[in-house]
Amino acid sequence: MDDSNLPSPHNNFFRFAFSHASAVRSLIESHVPAAITQALDLDSLELQKDSFVDDQLRESHADLLYSAPWLNEKGESQTAYVYLLFEHKSQSDRMTGFQLLRYIVRV
Repeated sequence: MDDSNLPSPHNNFFRFAFSHASAVRSLIESHVPAAITQALDLDSLELQKDSFVDDQLRESHADLLYSAPWLNEKGESQTAYVYLLFEHKSQSDRMTGFQLLRYIVRV
């Protein structure tokens, strides 16, 4: 497939790959501490329609928001949100941490 005709092949790939709950579950299980994953009901991950990236930045930023039931310390079920934000950079940028923090705070 020729990616040159796609508006944003990196974002398209990210959205396609991580719009599948099974891929997100694998990502969570391999990168999040077990104490957290055990409290999440990963079988119930649900993709939310919200996005927190500005329209003008969608070409270089992609995000997805999932929800899942979470058992808190008291054993009560609550809703937890798992926010995936991928930043596509062609070169190093020392402000990347600040840029990512802006989006996370908006959630």
